[in-house]
Amino acid sequence: MMNLKRFVVLTLPFVLCGCFDLFPCETEEFMRVTSPDGQHDLVAFRANCGATTRESYHASLLPSGQAVAKGGGNVFAAELERGPIAHVLVGWSGDTAQVFYNAPREVFRQEPTAQGYPIEYVVGDGIDIIDGTEQTP
Repeated sequence: MMNLKRFVVLTLPFVLCGCFDLFPCETEEFMRVTSPDGQHDLVAFRANCGATTRESYHASLLPSGQAVAKGGGNVFAAELERGPIAHVLVGWSGDTAQVFYNAPREVFRQEPTAQGYPIEYVVGDGIDIIDGTEQTP
């Protein structure tokens, strides 16, 4: 009986931390573009999960107006090299969703389609998107 009490006392803090999400990741949405049919938003955001992890950049395709959920993007997730522009930018070319990013350290997720839309990925150094066209410095 004593071992059971000791087990419960020692494991309870770990169980509670997992159940109540005491250390959530912070997400910062920095770009949202609505699809041509108005049904979905392509969203770019950054996730920071604390001092022991690196920032990661994400893209999600969501029903129009829906908030970004905790966790990674449902379309794209990567850790990017630091540089003049360490971002993921998003846009549309007709019915094709576009994700622009630069200098990946590691790509964790890169879906070819989502919600019936094809997804095109453009990789480059220092990519900047102005009015939907690719500009390089």
